[in-house]
Amino acid sequence: MTRPFRVVTQKNWIAEQFVPMGAVHDWGFDIDPVTAPETIWWAPGAWVASALKSGVHLPLMSCGPHWLGNLPIALVGRRIVTGRLDRVGIHDNLRNFGEDVFVKLPEAKLDSFPAALHRTKDLRETLAQSGLPGDTLIQIQDPMFFSVEARYWVARGEIVAASLYQIYGTVWGAPNWEAAQFECLWSAEELDIFARMVVREVPGPPGYVLDVGMTEDVPFVIEANAAWSSGTYDGDPAGIFAAIEASHDFTGEHPEWAWNPNPSLYTGGPLKVLTS
Repeated sequence: MTRPFRVVTQKNWIAEQFVPMGAVHDWGFDIDPVTAPETIWWAPGAWVASALKSGVHLPLMSCGPHWLGNLPIALVGRRIVTGRLDRVGIHDNLRNFGEDVFVKLPEAKLDSFPAALHRTKDLRETLAQSGLPGDTLIQIQDPMFFSVEARYWVARGEIVAASLYQIYGTVWGAPNWEAAQFECLWSAEELDIFARMVVREVPGPPGYVLDVGMTEDVPFVIEANAAWSSGTYDGDPAGIFAAIEASHDFTGEHPEWAWNPNPSLYTGGPLKVLTS
């Protein structure tokens, strides 16, 4: 069965790279409740949350907000705590951290609350002023600085596409990006080996994205993201599409990997639902 493929974005170039895979550019103004559950999607998490508000459930999968924090310390190299925003500081979950902590929304991205370093002693006050719902899931980590970062797209236990996206402070898309890639050939090879080991040994959904990075010549997992909403960088579009397709549970065989929106994503209204 050939399923329709819709790319929800305001950026034309994202949709255009998937045209060979049959992609249709969707501006995201509305949704068809009849065809949507059988469609392959690339879309922002906030848009999918709005679809859910409209009563349209899409069969999307991800590693989940607690996946990273449950990994062995040997794979992540830092302490990671994930919990509700309104419970930060309870049960002494900040006591073991240093003066600064890295704070992000797991499996969610909001311009109003970007991933950033914060003073540990001020964190509860900072979060209280964020305007986010109390049940928002946040992730607190020891700061870790990666010299090189790479993304890997996974489909059914295999890495099907890969892309570097940060090299010694130069980010993908910068004017000197091509020159920067020659500075990290050894690191890139090490990251490839490490990423394949993680994919092989750590359980994950049939389709997802794995970000890994190098620090002091040692590779670690940065995070996992949903294949159906992650930036594509220099990844091979055909391989990325394979991971996106694999991240859809059309048969209902993988309820343990079902994506549930972080409450922070429920800030938008419901989508317009098309009627026949």
